[in-house]
Amino acid sequence: MALPLGLGSIFNHAREPNVSYRLDKKAKTIEYTTTKQIDIGDELCIYYGSDDKLWFPMQGDSAIHPRSSPHEESEPLPFGLPVDIEDDSMNGTLKNNPVAPITTKPLFEIVKMLSQEEQEEATGMPITTMKPNQVDVWVVDVTISSLMKSLMNIIKKNGFDTDELKHLKRLKSDCTGKKTMIVTSADTPEALLPQLPNGVGSPYVIQVPKRVANSQEQLARKNTLWPVNYNPRILADEHVWSPEEIGWLKSGIDVAFGAALQAKDAGELPIGVHIKPPPGEIGPVVTTCDARQASGHPLRHAAQVAVRQIAELRSRIEADAAERRNGAAYLLTGLTIFMSHEPCIMCTHGGNRRL
Repeated sequence: MALPLGLGSIFNHAREPNVSYRLDKKAKTIEYTTTKQIDIGDELCIYYGSDDKLWFPMQGDSAIHPRSSPHEESEPLPFGLPVDIEDDSMNGTLKNNPVAPITTKPLFEIVKMLSQEEQEEATGMPITTMKPNQVDVWVVDVTISSLMKSLMNIIKKNGFDTDELKHLKRLKSDCTGKKTMIVTSADTPEALLPQLPNGVGSPYVIQVPKRVANSQEQLARKNTLWPVNYNPRILADEHVWSPEEIGWLKSGIDVAFGAALQAKDAGELPIGVHIKPPPGEIGPVVTTCDARQASGHPLRHAAQVAVRQIAELRSRIEADAAERRNGAAYLLTGLTIFMSHEPCIMCTHGGNRRL
């Protein structure tokens, strides 16, 4: 529940909220819903509970007695409570208010980062660049069509009909009528290949595509090498890392690991952090490490130390009005953080662009 409760903590408290919530104990989820049209400049607020239960004083509306709240009977979000003891009444109470439809772009953008193999199979890449995406297999030429069935039985009997070759058509025919059949992966030594019937040629090794085709263009390219199955799917927006971006990523990782090693040599926990703006952009740069041992403070995690240093850097440079208004200068907004270790839940609330 840490993440959904963390999301709930983003909303400020209000006696007349515009965000409601619904707790599902079995699924251990909280669903947040806007209860009216949200206009530009509106603040998203939620009802935490009656004023006497809050850990902060309400300002500006002391004339309203806490007991007059229309949401007095609703329970607050279960901050700090185990999920298995939460009451069923912990639900938002704004069920009767109509929710205006809001049409906008999705909050999150799905970007698929391509591996080296996928980059070489990307649209427009010629077949000659696909060497890493090919695999060696044993094949045989079959001159007598009636032998196909017995040959398939031999393949299945010897366990050569494996999933790693399921994306390939078993048989290939050329314009002369010659038929070639895949026997098994070339990882199988030739000495372990089974005895083949007369009329079947000697096994030899060729290269075939390593994966199924996901587009018509891939299908056409791969079929020139060996017929493959076609499995169209909805692909996320593909981002191919440029050499400059790859160098930028590697340098960030190297700096973070270097900071971790320096911390280890100093007797500190070996956790390093490096923060910098995206390639081609200007912004604060910080390199630091864990400080729990030196400070004697259990919350001086490396990420927390880095966030503090970024805040100090940004406080020295007055942010313009636009940055203050849209939150561009908030915590690690717009920056990329490189860490030698996975951050804890507390350290993930930095507002960074990418980790």
